[in-house]
Amino acid sequence: MSYRFVLLLTALCFISCQGPKQKTVVQEETGVSSVLPGQDVLTVDLDSIAYEKQMPLSAFFKDVRYIPLETTRESLLGRINQLCMQGDTIFVLDGVMARSVLMFRKDGSYIGMVGSRGEGPSEYVAPTDCGIAGNLFYIFDSRKQCILYYGLPDMKFSHAVTLKQQQNARSRYIGIDANRIYADVYFPGTSPSYLIQELDSAAQVVNKWISKDAYNRGYHSDTYFTGESFFSKTSVGIRFKHLASDSVLAIGKNGIYPYLSFSYRDRPTSAAVKEHAERSGEKDILKSLTRLGGVHNIQHYTEGERFILFFFSRGNYLNHFIYDKKTQECRVGIFLHDKVSPKLMDQSVVPIPVWEDDENVYFYIHPMEVSRFVVMLKSGEIACQPDDKAALSRLDEETNPVLICYRK
Repeated sequence: MSYRFVLLLTALCFISCQGPKQKTVVQEETGVSSVLPGQDVLTVDLDSIAYEKQMPLSAFFKDVRYIPLETTRESLLGRINQLCMQGDTIFVLDGVMARSVLMFRKDGSYIGMVGSRGEGPSEYVAPTDCGIAGNLFYIFDSRKQCILYYGLPDMKFSHAVTLKQQQNARSRYIGIDANRIYADVYFPGTSPSYLIQELDSAAQVVNKWISKDAYNRGYHSDTYFTGESFFSKTSVGIRFKHLASDSVLAIGKNGIYPYLSFSYRDRPTSAAVKEHAERSGEKDILKSLTRLGGVHNIQHYTEGERFILFFFSRGNYLNHFIYDKKTQECRVGIFLHDKVSPKLMDQSVVPIPVWEDDENVYFYIHPMEVSRFVVMLKSGEIACQPDDKAALSRLDEETNPVLICYRK
């Protein structure tokens, strides 16, 4: 079943619409700029949309190809924390095992590592984010609180910039757009009063965004360390989300504004969630939000010129979301399947959306699910094109993740 978005010309209910469309100051937090009034907000009415148990990807895409990422001692991946593409190069950040950014070609062959690990001024220790900013590729080292830049396409080290933040402030994720750096912020041992800081090209703080009490109903201090605030660097701009939020914000040259929101009856308020947590003795307030049926955990957000794709949780259920900007068709399903896989792709093997370019949308199989994918492949449950069979036949349980390329 399909559903068409409703365009709203008002801000979301929890964001002030007062005043002209320019930066204003929230009353309760002097010095923190509020988000801009909403313009065309994409709003999904979850009370009207029909949930599908089996949502076919073939309804959106023509065909599918599989790209196994080459597995060598130097290219072994434990996680895919971030992935982006430039031309024929795939950049993969693994902050768990490899603790570096590795490069692959679009045929899956391994190219090499971006930069090098170490304590030197041109090296990184704890990479937690990466992306593309114009003709530069960047890696953010959360331990050093430093951004390292590399030239494209030669990948030679260019320069490094250390964040000049308030004392004790730390960041883990960043997004760069038009010479502006946007970073999450937290203060170890204390509750942060705002969620995003804006820095200039020299990494000097020039603005603070979103009071935690004005945005996200004050959940931030209770949920930050369970899922954090984070950015999605899409091919069409930067998006900001928070674990306990039921919305997505866009970051542009004129400021931060609401972009996509879910509407539904019985939306839990901050007071209701905290009351439930106190009554039930829950230490994790997110569990109370889950038990009250709230929408949260918008993850794996991917957006390009054509599609918006992500997962979200409502209550205890994980849902898959796809929106086609061209047709304005929106679908929500519990399971994904398609014409190349006659058996339902259940929760043990979930294709995760990760990137969109002019011709394709890319998903990947999580490293922890590769073994199940290999079993399904060898038992004939997953069909593939002849050109892919030879590469897929060499897969085993210890191989790198597999990219899935869906053609528009």
